[in-house]
Amino acid sequence: MSAAPINPDWDSVPWWRALTEQVVLLQRCTACQTYRWPPREICNSCFSFAADWVWDLGRGSVVSWVVTERPFAPGPAVPYTTVLVRLDAQEDLMLPGTLRGDPTALRPGAIVVPDFDPHPTDPALTAIDGDPLPATLLSWRLL
Repeated sequence: MSAAPINPDWDSVPWWRALTEQVVLLQRCTACQTYRWPPREICNSCFSFAADWVWDLGRGSVVSWVVTERPFAPGPAVPYTTVLVRLDAQEDLMLPGTLRGDPTALRPGAIVVPDFDPHPTDPALTAIDGDPLPATLLSWRLL
């Protein structure tokens, strides 16, 4: 896979750092306890700016998926499957990622757990204030 920009911002840096340690870390509003995805400065539920980061198992269920069979340049080798996963942590918390495994085994509601893919990046594209941020992408594995 060729290097690609990850485009971290101030709100998402803890997410990207946790993925490199193979951990699912979710941003949560400290005022109303609602998880925020994607990470952002303000809570959509109560409009608070207060937040912390919480470790999560990352377990969830498949909502939808698509199998990509044509290459996009530059991009991963085809075919590959992208899934949308509803996390057990919160009903409206859905994260995308690639599937590790056989897409013919996918069914709506299938249980998945996180997996982690180190991703080659250009350090100039993934640095915050000159601090290179190694990239790892979230992928999913069927249970």
